[in-house]
Amino acid sequence: MSLQAVADIVAKGDPDRFDACMAAPVAARVVLFPIYAFNVEVARATWVMSEPKIGELRLQWLRDALEDIARGQFREYLDETGGGLIWVAARALGGDDEAGFRALGRISGLANFLLAVPRLNARMDWPLPVGGPETVQQLARDALTELRALQLPKAGRAASLASWRAGTILRRAADEPDRVAHGTLPESEFRRRLSLIWAGYRL
Repeated sequence: MSLQAVADIVAKGDPDRFDACMAAPVAARVVLFPIYAFNVEVARATWVMSEPKIGELRLQWLRDALEDIARGQFREYLDETGGGLIWVAARALGGDDEAGFRALGRISGLANFLLAVPRLNARMDWPLPVGGPETVQQLARDALTELRALQLPKAGRAASLASWRAGTILRRAADEPDRVAHGTLPESEFRRRLSLIWAGYRL
């Protein structure tokens, strides 16, 4: 499969990571696009299969994940999802700071999870165990504190571009946590693109 083909998969299935890849150095794109395309296809496979049994399995998997979160295993969930993906990407680019990149992945994973809450609520037809506005606010504040303290090495840093929206999203959640449930957490498209340019400049 050509690089263009895998880039097209990412563009259609994960626009944020596609834009992040395009902001990365050309040499990094060759590494990142196949990783993100694989992630898109794995995530997509759990939802596009139409067989009833498969449908039951994917919904049960989601319920199990959400129950883990409700039992206080949210950090583990974020580490296995966002943390694992960004670490794979960073390591493929020569990064060796596993703790740092996993931390960034967890932070970005939280931001993405909060963005997805309205969609997941609609799909599952029951409230997600995120807690009330106070819980959301505290989660966002704690993640922002961790984000500000991160000092990632240059090796593998292009993988961090995939988390470029995290700071903005978490600040909005910390300032106005009700935005999460109302689906008004995303920033404007202008701000989204401007912040990516700035993130790419700082690599």
